[in-house]
Amino acid sequence: MENEPRHSSQNQTKVLVCFAVSEEAAPFKRLARRDQSIAVLVTGMGRLNARKSVVAVLEKCRPNFVITSGFAGALNPNSTRGEIVGSWDPEFPGSVILKSNAKLVRFLCSEIVLSQSKQKRELFDAGAGDAVEMESEVIRRECASRGIPSATLRVILDLAEENLPVDFEAVLDSRKEINWIRFGIWLLKNPLAIPKLIAFNKQVTFCATTLGTSLWTTLRAAGNQDERLLRSTQPEHENHFADSQNQQVDP
Repeated sequence: MENEPRHSSQNQTKVLVCFAVSEEAAPFKRLARRDQSIAVLVTGMGRLNARKSVVAVLEKCRPNFVITSGFAGALNPNSTRGEIVGSWDPEFPGSVILKSNAKLVRFLCSEIVLSQSKQKRELFDAGAGDAVEMESEVIRRECASRGIPSATLRVILDLAEENLPVDFEAVLDSRKEINWIRFGIWLLKNPLAIPKLIAFNKQVTFCATTLGTSLWTTLRAAGNQDERLLRSTQPEHENHFADSQNQQVDP
């Protein structure tokens, strides 16, 4: 992950957008540089990282609204790759815009990466939700405890009937980061996975770009309806971003 640059101003932050990993965040960050009222936080994967990161930021500044974003796995077999899905608090501004840009779904916040289609099918059949992710529930709980309206806007990466090309739980360490030694050993044992990993990387790029564009467009449209959400675009002023490696948001 990248080091933490400074945020332009705590008082100017209207929207905090949270992603788990930099690959999810990169396209949106490039667009969000146009508006200094947006701050982007890369929390790290999983509930523990997400809670630690967002609490550290919310203790130092209070945005008007928080969005949790990134990839989601489909549990619903009718979902399509690149589909924007979401859920939001009733008081979140621009709800009409959100409904027109994202499909309202129920999310399952999982403790582990679901790599197998069988796992996803069983959870969907049990009524666990329509899509799975790993951070939003705890972030939105922290927001609710502080009276900050929040929303989840994510993009479907892997389909319900698909297995992921790698068993992520076998290669993640206790901090939910990829252990590259474990990954190398896994790859030596599974060389036929290499073409699938290459294809998966292309899907990651496609979905991250789709999400970044949709999220930016949605925020701009919703901000036109409710000035609490965003201020006017500032193309000449580069935004700054926070990262889970160092939660301090500098003035």
